[in-house]
Amino acid sequence: MSQAIQGAQRSPEKEFKPKPYAIFFDLGYVLIEWDRAAQMQPVAAYGMSAADCSRLTTRMLHLLEKSGGQQSPEPGSPLALWGECGVMPHPVCLWLAGKKTGVDLVQEAHAYCASCTGADHDPEELAILRQVACCLYDPIFNLQFIRPISDGIALLYECAAARGNDNLYLLSNYSRDQFILLEQEARFAGIFDAIPKRNRVVSGFVGTVDDEGVVHGIKPYRSIYEHVFATYDLAPEQCIFIDDQEENIRGARALGMHGIWLKDHDYGAVRAELEKLGVLRPVQSQAPIAGEISRPPEAGV
Repeated sequence: MSQAIQGAQRSPEKEFKPKPYAIFFDLGYVLIEWDRAAQMQPVAAYGMSAADCSRLTTRMLHLLEKSGGQQSPEPGSPLALWGECGVMPHPVCLWLAGKKTGVDLVQEAHAYCASCTGADHDPEELAILRQVACCLYDPIFNLQFIRPISDGIALLYECAAARGNDNLYLLSNYSRDQFILLEQEARFAGIFDAIPKRNRVVSGFVGTVDDEGVVHGIKPYRSIYEHVFATYDLAPEQCIFIDDQEENIRGARALGMHGIWLKDHDYGAVRAELEKLGVLRPVQSQAPIAGEISRPPEAGV
């Protein structure tokens, strides 16, 4: 081969070296989701639509607030929200912190409905709300309507290939009773095989309540992020956090974490942010990553 031809040859592309971040994934609506239509089927018998079910969820939050009190957030922390349905009442915060069970919430809602007597209360609406409480908080009933999100799990495994499983973490507001059941379900093995047990930060196991009755250890309160830093000896700037709730991202960013908001299920936008941070190689690049692992199981398998 002539010297000219040799000189024209392309040199091999350099191996991509991901930046050394710890990557934290939320669970609900990032890696798993609920089939809300099926979950709320018991109230469909009353002629409820999907919009009615959302309204009833908000109504349930208000009911529990009347029964058990308003949320008292940590000083300087944003309020914890239940998606777009409103502010979490104190009983729901206690449930997410592992201080109540889903059955406790169902019983509390039923007891409050039973106390609502007189002409000001519609018996049918009270019957519907009792059903809603079971649909939302009964852990065994709830479990059957949860399914993996294939796009989220694919992103999880791509991050595992880039950074290794030891640098993947779970950071979730999830009740103790429901999370124990979730871990035992084979259809979620793709998630729990990727994230080591020691790296799972779940509010139901780390939550506390102080002498004033204030809940700690749930997102977006600063205490759960500070728990992460102390437990894993990480500086905030070493951490990337992916969550579908904007207020949780704001809480993380306020402490110096790299927060990526998964808005409208746009995993492509999340991946683009991970590229900017140097965790994932650009899509057009074909450079290998050392230690790539096999693809995740298909969602639902």
